[in-house]
Amino acid sequence: MVDTSLNNSPEGDNFYPRLTVAPIVGVRTNFLRQTIEVDDIQINGREIPDRALPSIDRDFRFSRTLVEPLIGAQVDLALSEKWAFGFRGDVSGFNIGARQNFTWNLIFGTQYNISSNFALQLAYRFNHFDFETGEGLRRTELNLSQNGLLLNAIFQF
Repeated sequence: MVDTSLNNSPEGDNFYPRLTVAPIVGVRTNFLRQTIEVDDIQINGREIPDRALPSIDRDFRFSRTLVEPLIGAQVDLALSEKWAFGFRGDVSGFNIGARQNFTWNLIFGTQYNISSNFALQLAYRFNHFDFETGEGLRRTELNLSQNGLLLNAIFQF
Protein backbone atom coordinates (compact mmCIF):
# COMPACT_ATOMS: atom_id res chain seq x y z
CA MET A 1 0.00 0.00 0.00
CA VAL A 2 2.87 2.41 0.92
CA ASP A 3 6.52 2.05 -0.07
CA THR A 4 8.37 5.34 0.13
CA SER A 5 11.75 6.81 1.00
CA LEU A 6 11.74 9.29 3.88
CA ASN A 7 15.07 10.73 2.73
CA ASN A 8 14.65 14.28 1.43
CA SER A 9 18.24 14.42 0.18
CA PRO A 10 18.70 15.50 -3.47
CA GLU A 11 21.00 12.49 -3.98
CA GLY A 12 18.94 9.75 -5.61
CA ASP A 13 21.00 6.75 -4.51
CA ASN A 14 20.12 6.68 -0.78
CA PHE A 15 16.62 5.23 -0.23
CA TYR A 16 16.88 5.04 3.58
CA PRO A 17 15.06 5.48 5.83
CA ARG A 18 12.29 3.69 3.92
CA LEU A 19 8.71 3.27 5.14
CA THR A 20 6.47 0.42 3.98
CA VAL A 21 2.88 -0.29 5.00
CA ALA A 22 1.11 -3.45 3.84
CA PRO A 23 -2.41 -4.72 4.58
CA ILE A 24 -2.88 -8.28 5.83
CA VAL A 25 -5.95 -10.29 4.83
CA GLY A 26 -6.28 -14.00 5.44
CA VAL A 27 -7.62 -16.69 7.75
CA ARG A 28 -6.59 -17.88 11.20
CA THR A 29 -7.18 -21.46 12.30
CA ASN A 30 -7.58 -22.33 15.99
CA PHE A 31 -7.81 -25.93 17.20
CA LEU A 32 -9.56 -26.17 20.58
CA ARG A 33 -9.69 -29.34 22.66
CA GLN A 34 -10.71 -29.69 26.28
CA THR A 35 -11.11 -32.81 28.43
CA ILE A 36 -12.15 -32.84 32.08
CA GLU A 37 -12.59 -36.06 34.06
CA VAL A 38 -14.11 -35.87 37.55
CA ASP A 39 -13.18 -38.73 39.87
CA ASP A 40 -14.63 -37.67 43.22
CA ILE A 41 -17.30 -35.14 44.13
CA GLN A 42 -17.04 -33.51 47.55
CA ILE A 43 -19.27 -30.99 49.28
CA ASN A 44 -17.87 -29.29 52.40
CA GLY A 45 -15.11 -31.90 52.55
CA ARG A 46 -17.52 -34.88 52.47
CA GLU A 47 -17.32 -37.25 49.52
CA ILE A 48 -20.59 -37.90 47.67
CA PRO A 49 -20.85 -41.56 46.57
CA ASP A 50 -21.41 -42.40 42.91
CA ARG A 51 -24.77 -44.04 43.62
CA ALA A 52 -26.13 -40.75 45.06
CA LEU A 53 -25.51 -38.93 41.74
CA PRO A 54 -25.99 -41.58 39.04
CA SER A 55 -27.22 -39.16 36.38
CA ILE A 56 -24.21 -36.81 36.47
CA ASP A 57 -21.81 -37.26 33.56
CA ARG A 58 -18.29 -37.02 34.98
CA ASP A 59 -16.49 -36.74 31.66
CA PHE A 60 -16.57 -33.44 29.80
CA ARG A 61 -15.11 -33.22 26.32
CA PHE A 62 -15.05 -30.33 23.88
CA SER A 63 -13.36 -30.10 20.51
CA ARG A 64 -13.72 -27.45 17.84
CA THR A 65 -11.73 -26.21 14.86
CA LEU A 66 -12.26 -22.54 14.04
CA VAL A 67 -11.38 -21.09 10.65
CA GLU A 68 -12.00 -17.36 10.81
CA PRO A 69 -11.30 -14.22 8.76
CA LEU A 70 -8.22 -12.17 9.69
CA ILE A 71 -7.36 -8.55 8.89
CA GLY A 72 -4.39 -6.46 9.90
CA ALA A 73 -1.43 -4.37 8.82
CA GLN A 74 2.36 -4.53 8.75
CA VAL A 75 4.44 -1.32 9.10
CA ASP A 76 8.20 -1.44 8.53
CA LEU A 77 10.84 1.26 8.80
CA ALA A 78 14.11 0.21 7.11
CA LEU A 79 16.97 2.33 8.47
CA SER A 80 19.57 0.80 6.15
CA GLU A 81 20.08 -2.21 3.91
CA LYS A 82 20.82 -4.25 7.07
CA TRP A 83 18.56 -2.85 9.84
CA ALA A 84 14.79 -2.42 10.08
CA PHE A 85 12.10 -1.93 12.70
CA GLY A 86 8.62 -3.34 12.31
CA PHE A 87 5.14 -3.46 13.78
CA ARG A 88 2.36 -5.91 12.91
CA GLY A 89 -1.18 -6.05 14.23
CA ASP A 90 -4.11 -8.26 13.31
CA VAL A 91 -7.57 -9.24 14.54
CA SER A 92 -9.73 -12.25 13.73
CA GLY A 93 -12.82 -14.13 14.83
CA PHE A 94 -15.46 -11.41 14.89
CA ASN A 95 -17.76 -13.73 16.94
CA ILE A 96 -18.13 -16.16 14.02
CA GLY A 97 -19.04 -19.71 15.10
CA ALA A 98 -19.56 -18.91 18.79
CA ARG A 99 -21.25 -16.52 21.18
CA GLN A 100 -17.86 -14.88 21.62
CA ASN A 101 -14.84 -15.46 19.36
CA PHE A 102 -12.21 -12.75 19.01
CA THR A 103 -8.40 -12.83 18.71
CA TRP A 104 -5.89 -10.01 18.44
CA ASN A 105 -2.15 -10.12 17.93
CA LEU A 106 0.56 -7.40 18.13
CA ILE A 107 4.24 -7.87 17.28
CA PHE A 108 6.95 -5.22 17.28
CA GLY A 109 10.69 -5.60 16.94
CA THR A 110 13.84 -5.25 14.91
CA GLN A 111 15.34 -7.20 12.02
CA TYR A 112 18.93 -7.61 10.85
CA ASN A 113 19.42 -8.76 7.25
CA ILE A 114 22.48 -11.00 7.08
CA SER A 115 22.04 -11.49 3.33
CA SER A 116 19.35 -10.95 0.73
CA ASN A 117 17.97 -14.43 1.58
CA PHE A 118 18.45 -14.63 5.36
CA ALA A 119 17.57 -12.38 8.32
CA LEU A 120 17.28 -12.55 12.09
CA GLN A 121 14.39 -10.92 13.91
CA LEU A 122 14.08 -10.07 17.61
CA ALA A 123 10.55 -9.04 18.57
CA TYR A 124 8.01 -8.91 21.36
CA ARG A 125 4.54 -10.39 20.89
CA PHE A 126 1.20 -9.78 22.59
CA ASN A 127 -1.65 -12.19 21.82
CA HIS A 128 -5.17 -12.50 23.25
CA PHE A 129 -7.85 -15.08 22.49
CA ASP A 130 -11.40 -14.85 23.86
CA PHE A 131 -13.88 -17.66 23.14
CA GLU A 132 -17.23 -18.70 24.62
CA THR A 133 -19.92 -21.11 23.43
CA GLY A 134 -22.57 -23.48 24.80
CA GLU A 135 -24.95 -23.43 27.77
CA GLY A 136 -25.05 -24.98 31.25
CA LEU A 137 -22.66 -27.88 31.80
CA ARG A 138 -21.74 -27.76 28.09
CA ARG A 139 -20.61 -24.12 28.31
CA THR A 140 -17.01 -23.66 27.23
CA GLU A 141 -15.09 -20.45 27.86
CA LEU A 142 -11.46 -19.63 27.14
CA ASN A 143 -9.81 -16.31 27.89
CA LEU A 144 -6.10 -16.59 27.08
CA SER A 145 -3.41 -13.90 27.00
CA GLN A 146 0.19 -14.57 26.02
CA ASN A 147 3.19 -12.32 25.60
CA GLY A 148 6.92 -12.77 25.28
CA LEU A 149 10.07 -12.47 23.21
CA LEU A 150 10.43 -13.98 19.74
CA LEU A 151 13.67 -14.81 17.98
CA ASN A 152 12.99 -15.67 14.35
CA ALA A 153 15.18 -16.87 11.51
CA ILE A 154 13.72 -15.63 8.22
CA PHE A 155 14.52 -17.34 4.92
CA GLN A 156 13.44 -15.65 1.68
CA PHE A 157 13.41 -17.44 -1.64
